[in-house]
Amino acid sequence: MAQKKAVLKSKDTHRRYADEFTEEAVQMVLDGHTAPSVVERLGLPYVNMLYRWKQGREDHFVTAQDFNTERIRFLNFRVVWLQILVFNFKYGRT
Repeated sequence: MAQKKAVLKSKDTHRRYADEFTEEAVQMVLDGHTAPSVVERLGLPYVNMLYRWKQGREDHFVTAQDFNTERIRFLNFRVVWLQILVFNFKYGRT
């Protein structure tokens, strides 16, 4: 569990947090903790920061459902394509 803030220094005025710290914070929310409780526990300045980290994480990962949907579309296309090939072969069309 993330107990300490891992703040990285940068040239600009915004705080930078270590990737491991942000991943642990997001994982706490995904595990069922409320965002305000995670923010308080970890000492983050804003709840919205945690929501942005969570959204950024979701943007980088393809869900299994998305993958399966695309796979089904691809397989359906292959079935139709093979049916067309069989039809053309059967009736001598090329």
